[in-house]
Amino acid sequence: MVFTFQIPKYSETKDRITVLFEPVDDGCDMTFTQEIVVPHEEGWTTEEIERAQREFRDGSEQGWNIMFDVLDKNSSNRNHP
Repeated sequence: MVFTFQIPKYSETKDRITVLFEPVDDGCDMTFTQEIVVPHEEGWTTEEIERAQREFRDGSEQGWNIMFDVLDKNSSNRNHP
C-alpha cells in the first residue's frame, strides 16, 4: 500500500508512505517506510540541509512511535479485558 501524508499545520510538503504486510504464523509483520520531503531555503549549506533532514526524520519517527504505541495499547486492552 502506498499513500501520501501531509500535516499542513507544519508544512505544505507531502511525504510518501509505503506499507508492506507479510504473513507470519500468528498475524503479520508490517514494514513502514516514509520518504520525507524536507523543505529548505535556497542558499542553505549541505550541513544545514542534512540537519533539517535529521530533525524532520527524528520528529516524524517520534510521532509514528507514539501513534503505534497507542494502537498497540488499545489493541492489547481489547484482546485482554
